[in-house]
Order: sequence, then structure tokens, then C-alpha cells
Amino acid sequence: RLSDRKMKGLTVIHNFHLKRLDGTTAAERFFENKPINMFEWLVENMPLPARPRSRIKMVS
Repeated sequence: RLSDRKMKGLTVIHNFHLKRLDGTTAAERFFENKPINMFEWLVENMPLPARPRSRIKMVS
């Protein structure tokens, strides 16, 4: 069984990425408008990850 979180993620991919033979997605047909590119939106809006902590060096 898929978790609710994974199922929601797969639903988004299905609605916005998979295309019919006519080139439209489920979201495009539902909203009657071509959706924005989800990958480009994520790249523009997601913050960069924080730098990793520097490790404490062990003195032997």
C-alpha cells in the first residue's frame, strides 16, 4: 500500500506530466489552460539547501 504522501505526489505527476496522444495533460484539460512548467517553477522558488556543517576534527 502506498502512503498518502506518495499517492498525492504520484497524482500530481500523473495530472501535470503524462500526456495523451493529442499532447494535453489531465490538468490542462481540467483547467482549460496550459499549466506552468513544474520543474522550472521548483528551481526558481525552492531555496538552496544550507551548507553542511563543518566536521570537528579529532585530534589523536
